[in-house]
Amino acid sequence: MTAKRLDFAYETSFEQVLTNPTLDAAAALWEEGRYKAFQLFYRSMRIIDDIVDDFRCSPTKDSVSAANDIRIMLCEWLERIRSGAANSQFDTDFLEAIQVFRVPLWPWERLVNAMIFDLSHSEFATFREFLKYSEGASVAPASVFVHLCGVGGTGSIYSVPEFDVHRAARPLAVFCYLTHILRDFVKDQERDLNYFPRDLVEAQDLNSTELRRLAREKSTDTRLTNLIVRYASIADRYGSRARLELDRIGRHLDKPYRLSLDVIHALYNELLERVDRQHICNPSRPVTISSQEARQRIHQIIGELDS
Repeated sequence: MTAKRLDFAYETSFEQVLTNPTLDAAAALWEEGRYKAFQLFYRSMRIIDDIVDDFRCSPTKDSVSAANDIRIMLCEWLERIRSGAANSQFDTDFLEAIQVFRVPLWPWERLVNAMIFDLSHSEFATFREFLKYSEGASVAPASVFVHLCGVGGTGSIYSVPEFDVHRAARPLAVFCYLTHILRDFVKDQERDLNYFPRDLVEAQDLNSTELRRLAREKSTDTRLTNLIVRYASIADRYGSRARLELDRIGRHLDKPYRLSLDVIHALYNELLERVDRQHICNPSRPVTISSQEARQRIHQIIGELDS
């Protein structure tokens, strides 16, 4: 399942790579150059993440040699990018985009580190360990998005953001990530993917095996409900912190980019509200937001800002 060279499926349309229509709808508000850069950077991170997720769900997930092949592949690509040695059209376009938009490489370095962790771990011991992992899995991609919102200029000359991108992106990233984990609880458990740290699970007198069984049985066990309520309350807190950070950096952003971040925050608030905390395995309504709903919400937010 591994390849000698990381393949970013450049011949595949962006729509086929896209798994998060909310981000795409928000970025579509930008000027064309930044939007194209978003698509390029999103593709790079999505493909890397999918390669590792597919491995973790495959029959070879316990293969040390297969995991090592993926690790080598990711590290070799990262080293090529660091040295500016492109060996594909994707690499060439990627290197040009990070230069034009003054994007640092640390988000990809942290993403690769998180994915390497994934290759040899099936769970997180503590919520603190989960947060450390999130620096690569969610904060890194969010930081690229926030960076693109914050760069000054247009055309081919851009200046770096006038604020700390990592600080601004972190609470929004964790908020969105926790919301994803709640939304995808049953699907992830069915694929043997667990993003609930052991300390929080054991606090409800559960373990990862029981958690998987409860999800597959569509259980309403009180222990599971309590775990979901606890996780959702943490997501709520990060959502509030994210709102404060977005308000803080708002004066540094032109309207389309401030609006795109407001849209993401509003849509994820709505998504979290749709999570049925009492019946996570049998939700009363789909916990999703379609591309059409996202665009309708964008128009609503624009109207609220202009009124």
